[in-house]
Amino acid sequence: MLAAHALGALDSEEARRVEEHLEACAECRAELEVWRDTTSALAYTVAPAEPSPQLRSRILESVRASSAQPKIAGETKKAASSSSNVIAFQRSNLSRAQRFGAIAATLAVITLAAALFIALLRLREVRRELARNQAAVESLAKQVAQEREARELLTSPQSQNAQLNGTNMAPEARGQLVFDQRTGHAMLFAYNLPPVPAGKAYQLWFISGGKVMPGKVFMPDRDGRAMINEQVPVNNLDSKPVFAVTLEPSGGVQVATGEKYLLSPSS
Repeated sequence: MLAAHALGALDSEEARRVEEHLEACAECRAELEVWRDTTSALAYTVAPAEPSPQLRSRILESVRASSAQPKIAGETKKAASSSSNVIAFQRSNLSRAQRFGAIAATLAVITLAAALFIALLRLREVRRELARNQAAVESLAKQVAQEREARELLTSPQSQNAQLNGTNMAPEARGQLVFDQRTGHAMLFAYNLPPVPAGKAYQLWFISGGKVMPGKVFMPDRDGRAMINEQVPVNNLDSKPVFAVTLEPSGGVQVATGEKYLLSPSS
């Protein structure tokens, strides 16, 4: 409705609704300014119409004819008009060329408005495409950074590797947790995890000396794969820690309540 609003073509109710929306929408206010600039420039897009030579003579003849009428006729006409509820419409004195010019100007305005509207729609689509491309680039950069971290962790001489096997809840699931004994930086790689029910998520756990410590909550992709960065509490782990993955509420818990889906050997 912004194009019509800029042209003043909305009724009072539609204009009121648009104005209410504009108060809270900066994007639409900016777009309306573009439409107003365009409508302001429309006057310069139509060539000026030169009046015909006969126009002056017709106007003078009309004035003379009106002045020559008897006064009584004017009074009679006035009385008739005051006693009648009928409103007489005057015929337009525009020539045929002028009427065609007005129609052409109106069509030019409509065509220009339509072209501008299509251009704005295209601009919005280009902006959306740029946003999608930016999101794809950021996702790819994140994936490259994760792969670099994983490669560095896997090749570090300080790294320790723990295999996680699927339990009866997910016999096909597998996992690998690699962590640096010095810094505690760890990465979990999980495969073939079952889909997560609504309101649930998987959670990593560290088990050492009978003490169970919570780790991160994560969601696998559609193929059941997941890769997460974690910080292992190396100062609280003995020489033979156990790692597990359970299904918990999506916000995570401090005490494990769900079934185990991945579990590393205890020895």
